[in-house]
Amino acid sequence: MTEIKKKDKKGKKKGGKKGQKEKEGDPATAAAPKLKPIKNPIIVGEGNKLTVKCEATGNPVPTYRWFKDGNELKKSRKVKIKSNLKFSRVQISSAKLEDSGNYTCVVENPLGKDNSTGTVNVQGSEYRLQSNGWSGADVLVLLLLRLFSCQLRDLTEPSQTGMQGC
Repeated sequence: MTEIKKKDKKGKKKGGKKGQKEKEGDPATAAAPKLKPIKNPIIVGEGNKLTVKCEATGNPVPTYRWFKDGNELKKSRKVKIKSNLKFSRVQISSAKLEDSGNYTCVVENPLGKDNSTGTVNVQGSEYRLQSNGWSGADVLVLLLLRLFSCQLRDLTEPSQTGMQGC
């Protein structure tokens, strides 16, 4: 005999085996992928760890792909990409200025596709000074003092060529 399954008020099927969850990929719960927006902007100091993360929902579980300025990112010694059922992240252990740009996460399953883009801004050493409590004017004074001391040294020590150590 066939078992007739009834639906409760919320539309869920009743009468299945006790404790059995609906299977992933069940057409009744299928959904196109949907991404949460990536945090914007992402600012990191040069030499620090850079992490860009995206979170998605969808059924079947979507696949993740990453792009930087329109070019697909692949795992490498420098770029680590980790994904699981709910999120994916790109991680660079020591960010460089050239890592600045637009990072796009694309999720896809048979029912659709979604994407979100975050702008990464890797700041140079001046940013590290400012983030440690130095004002923009303080940083400018330090840079001018360094430049002046290098020029002064070059004038007083003509035997050295160039600005070694400056």
